Amino acid sequence: MELSDAKRMKEADREAIEERKIPSLLLMERASALVGQAAALLAGVSAEALEEETPDISEPVPEPEADPVPEAEPAQALEQEPTSEPESAPEPNPPVPARKKSLWRRLFCPPEPPKPSAAEPILESEPAQQTEPIAIEEEPATEPDILDELEAPVSQDAPEKEAKRAVIFSGPGNNGGDGIGAAVYLRKRGFIVRAFLVGERGKMTPDSLAMEQRLTEAGGALEPFVPGDADIEAATKDADVLIDALFGVGLSRPVTGDALEAVRLMNRSGKPVVSADIASGVSADTGAILGEAVKAACTVTFSMAKPGHFIEPGSECAGHLQVEDIGIPQDVLEKASCGIQTVQLGDLTLPKRAPLTHKGDYGKLLIVGGCVGYTGAPTLCARAAVTAGVGLVYLGVPSDIYEITAMKNDEAMPFPLASDGRGRVSPRSLPVIEERLTKCNVCVIGPGLGRGEGTAAVVADVLRETTIPVVADADALWAISQDLSLLDEAKAPVVITPHEGEFARLLGREVKDRLADAMEFSKAHHCAVVLKGHRTVCTFPDGRGAVIVAGNPGMASGGTGDVLAGIIGGLMGQMTPRQAILTACWLHARAGDMAAAERGEYAVTASSIIHWLPSVEQEIIQQ
Repeated sequence: MELSDAKRMKEADREAIEERKIPSLLLMERASALVGQAAALLAGVSAEALEEETPDISEPVPEPEADPVPEAEPAQALEQEPTSEPESAPEPNPPVPARKKSLWRRLFCPPEPPKPSAAEPILESEPAQQTEPIAIEEEPATEPDILDELEAPVSQDAPEKEAKRAVIFSGPGNNGGDGIGAAVYLRKRGFIVRAFLVGERGKMTPDSLAMEQRLTEAGGALEPFVPGDADIEAATKDADVLIDALFGVGLSRPVTGDALEAVRLMNRSGKPVVSADIASGVSADTGAILGEAVKAACTVTFSMAKPGHFIEPGSECAGHLQVEDIGIPQDVLEKASCGIQTVQLGDLTLPKRAPLTHKGDYGKLLIVGGCVGYTGAPTLCARAAVTAGVGLVYLGVPSDIYEITAMKNDEAMPFPLASDGRGRVSPRSLPVIEERLTKCNVCVIGPGLGRGEGTAAVVADVLRETTIPVVADADALWAISQDLSLLDEAKAPVVITPHEGEFARLLGREVKDRLADAMEFSKAHHCAVVLKGHRTVCTFPDGRGAVIVAGNPGMASGGTGDVLAGIIGGLMGQMTPRQAILTACWLHARAGDMAAAERGEYAVTASSIIHWLPSVEQEIIQQ
């Protein structure tokens, strides 16, 4: 269940207080070990040795015999697979579920083919901040030290190998505590560790102070960070890996002062950086860069991903993102979900085709577009729709370009529309368009259509009069920007597919927050928004949304947007609009990745994306 408003998330938090009680220090211990493990891997520690020497964190935490705790209902494991075995006795402190693959294997080994799964919810920062304390309050005071169980010192039997070096930059909050705990982890593995406190010691949280005590007991120290200090600069230069634990997901103001100097020091070091939870300086909710941000090689986040991990420009700072379970109950996380999801292969299906069917069973699509000088756009759109499996494609173009369009299309069926004398569709063509619409169940309008009063009138009539879903792309978006009431007055579902420049024109201002702006526009104008770009964002009138985790810069070339519009239109004739939009966007991005892998990013073209669509469709079908 996905809840997107703050009031309901707070209600879910209060419910979790009564159902689950987990020590805060236990959660920090688990997070610290995962951050430390990622840092060890990036520093070049043998992956096999690391896996062998690290006990599984799924082992139950032993309760002190002198202070028994009454049995309580066990916490539900995150992503735990169903089992037929009888349930075991409840554990007072619920263990983290066993991980299917260790962190090092997921970081450094080729991924296995994804398995079907529900789209992964993304957690916004405010619920995330509330969730962990909620699962913590009212816990008995005894908090077992699992770090001692997690790490044994690295063997020193091979003195010829120089010890690895790590430098940790920790803030005074709980995110900083994760970094301090990671320092303990690394020291116990033979690392030479320097840990620096960036911020006021008086603001350190109780758990961070507890981690500092463990660091001291392990022979380390939490040193004050002094900007420009030559010793700190030298330690950073000599390090094999850095850990960024300055700020967590709660950052909402620009990074300044000593923290800014620490961010700059990490970025200019040239060393790989592991960020705890999110790269410091990135807004977890929006992906905005708050002043400056750490450019991490790897981000280890806990329990659920956040929008800032996927939305640009912050997504560029995440590096390899690893989402790790630290034992927060699933029902608490469900209450904290903001309704945004990532879309990946395992989330998608294509309708299975029955033997006794015909082309009419797979949708009839009308495309209206094209003008003199822009014959390629409607043709690419039509080819993409055909490759997406739609049963029939009718392609209406101005009479001036009908012959060349007919020569370009074999599977689609072009037909001429009245021209305005300047190579564009005229409003005089509306009777023909309206008659064709009665024979179709989806319409795409805009690819190569051209801009002018006449084309704007055609777009307005289609949106106001048709009762079938409409995909508005390219020049149709220009027409809509002249009169947003067209969206409000539409009789059928409308999908708009702007790139950022087109969306800014629709908003009447610069795009400040890709996700929030798209969601607000969807709600305000009752349309679906496909905001194209790196990590395409899809939003819907009901407040739900998705981020497409695929695609590459090679797709920034002419015609690729026309291809996407065609895929969306083609699939909307075969499935619900929401399913069609998410599936089409992923197909498009994944095909672009395949084209880039084959040809290189410089040579990706719209046609090469269409070429790879069948392979991507087979990936979905065969999973």
